[in-house]
This record gives sequence, structure tokens and C-alpha cells, in this order.
Amino acid sequence: MTSTQSVIGTKLYVGTKAVSLTGDSYLRVGIVENFGEFGDEAEVIKFNAADEGKVYKSKGIVDPGSMNVMLADLEGDPGRERLEAAMGDPNAYNFRLEKDDAPRDDDGLIVGTPTTFYFRALVISTRRSVGGSSDTWKRNLKLELTESYQSVPAAASA
Repeated sequence: MTSTQSVIGTKLYVGTKAVSLTGDSYLRVGIVENFGEFGDEAEVIKFNAADEGKVYKSKGIVDPGSMNVMLADLEGDPGRERLEAAMGDPNAYNFRLEKDDAPRDDDGLIVGTPTTFYFRALVISTRRSVGGSSDTWKRNLKLELTESYQSVPAAASA
């Protein structure tokens, strides 16, 4: 039986506008509180048949989705600065999301690569979230994926 996996240790990276997702140069975005969700979702097409009193449904266009990420508003963080630049750019940027599931040896040393998700997204907003007296300054980052993500499963080094 498989078990659930904690999000602790998951990391988000922002790349450039390079053609290659896997060959891009990425900067880590720190410190992330919530990664949100991402992935394809099909639109539901409905036809309301008045004469039958029934709704007919079919699957429509697939949207690669959006992702709302909450992160610390850290001045001087190179990843956040690249996100700011991407906000002012109409083009999609490359992103990499890594789970903390790289294979480890008996001593706990990493001996492989983690599950990695690659995707391109438009940076739609980098809003500051002030909150209340017991909150920290945060950034609410909204990404609109422009194509379906690619995943590379965790693997031990050869």
C-alpha cells in the first residue's frame, strides 16, 4: 500500500523564456507557504433539452489550468525578482516544481533525482498580501499555464 507524501521540502523554481524546459537555467523561489494546484481541466459543454427535461453533457476544450502560489515577500530574493520581471513581460516563462522524494541510501544521503514537474506559465499577478497584525508580508503569485505540464518521476542515479 502506498502512503501519502508531505509537501514539506517541495521547491519552486522560475526559469527564463528558453525553448528547452529541462535545459533552462532556474532560480529557486523562496520561501513558499502554499503551492496551490495545477493540471488539465476540461470544460463541460451542456445542452439543455427543454422537450426532455434533461441536461446532456460532453467534454470540451482542455485548459492547462492556473496556479496560485503564496510566498514570503522577500526583498533581494533573485527568484522573486525574476517573477517581477516576468510580470512585466507578455511572454510565458519556464517553471520547475520538485517534490522532496529523491531516492536516499541507508545513511539518508540523496542518491538520485526527485519527481520534477516542468511547465510554462504567464505570470499574471504578484500581489502583496499584507494581512493583519499576526501575519507576515506575503506575495500572492498567479500563474496561468500555457500548456500541459511534463513530469519526470524520481529516479536513482545510475
